[in-house]
Amino acid sequence: MLNERGLQDAANMAERLIQRGIQIDGFVCSPASRALATARIFASAYQFPESDIKQIAYLYHPEPGDLFKAVMKLPD
Repeated sequence: MLNERGLQDAANMAERLIQRGIQIDGFVCSPASRALATARIFASAYQFPESDIKQIAYLYHPEPGDLFKAVMKLPD
């Protein structure tokens, strides 16, 4: 789980992206607790339902190219 600083940093970064007009189409993360906690904070800030966060198990200990593979499998 994220500590207090991590929770605050994630919320601050999400707010910065929103203020700069950065659009996000969706959220992908590993099932690691900190990754999921961060994704939940960003999803909440962007008003996405938590159920829309896509957890991909092989991103927990990824091999080279796994992030690219995960992104390529996402719907347009």
